[in-house]
Amino acid sequence: MKKLSLLSLVAICMMVACTGNNKPAGQENEKDSTSASITTNVASAAEEETPIDLKAFGFKGKVAEVTYQSFSVENEEAEDLKATDLYTSDDAPDHYAFSKEGRIIEDPWNGVYHYNDQGDFIKGVNEKSVMRRDEQGRICFYRHAEDDEDDCMFTNEFTYDAQGRITKIDRGFWEASIVEDFFYEGDSPYPNKRIYHRDDQGFSVDTETLYRYTKFDENGNWIERELRYTGTETDAFDESANTRWKGANIEKRVIRYY
Repeated sequence: MKKLSLLSLVAICMMVACTGNNKPAGQENEKDSTSASITTNVASAAEEETPIDLKAFGFKGKVAEVTYQSFSVENEEAEDLKATDLYTSDDAPDHYAFSKEGRIIEDPWNGVYHYNDQGDFIKGVNEKSVMRRDEQGRICFYRHAEDDEDDCMFTNEFTYDAQGRITKIDRGFWEASIVEDFFYEGDSPYPNKRIYHRDDQGFSVDTETLYRYTKFDENGNWIERELRYTGTETDAFDESANTRWKGANIEKRVIRYY
């Protein structure tokens, strides 16, 4: 059975308002119920201090590097999946890197980012790379071309929702294109579903992946999740090559902090 490991990546934007301290008349001796709100407000202030790139790509804390690992599972139909063999996939996002200032310097989609002392983007993979940010300062576009050509090697475009979570990644690679749509449940910073579509000159792949997050580190970043997916491959020139599949696997992240 064909197995895929798909990331999805996503962004965190948790804002909790602090309630007031004033009590109604006659309740001065009642137990103070505002301590939870004060504590929450401290956490919210810490979130506000998180650099924009870490927020945009869904991380908390002073993240330096993130590496992904994918595992086969013992029984794909089990309610709780059990990891077995480690494996790799060309389609799997595998690495993030951030500077001490929280600026992204490597993403899983081939993007590389270099900055000057003032934090301005100066080049990517090479001098012809282009990066743009939206009004909130989040990366919305990255383009890379060969040094001696104007032809684009690849582009990455990011779309965010009102809470700052990534809802779409649109990628182009020469003649191929990939679109990933992410869906969230409530205020969760992590997606519960991803729809993936790849088109490459008549050959296409479509996958729907459901996520369940099972382990988190001390900073609140997920470090293990279950993936259950269904997919199809379609060849416009050879219908006999069309296939369908379903499967499951476990994905883990190793996160290094400054």
